[in-house]
Amino acid sequence: MNLQEVEAVARALYEIQVEGWGWHREPERLKEKFREEARAAIAVLDKHDKHSRTSKSVQSLSSHGAKPDWAAFFVTADKRRKH
Repeated sequence: MNLQEVEAVARALYEIQVEGWGWHREPERLKEKFREEARAAIAVLDKHDKHSRTSKSVQSLSSHGAKPDWAAFFVTADKRRKH
């Protein structure tokens, strides 16, 4: 997480929550509050992204990630129609 990311998210959170004078006119203590919220949000998203990538890797190794055998499905459906 870099300072530009934190600042961008903090400004976005500010704009959503506050109808104020504008980010550049707000006191530093208020900006810092939004920066702390931004850091927390970014950390949660990073953790979710890491978990998501790990889950996809595990899924691709399991049989659940395998492509279905559509040919077998259609053969079975054809056999049902003949009976």
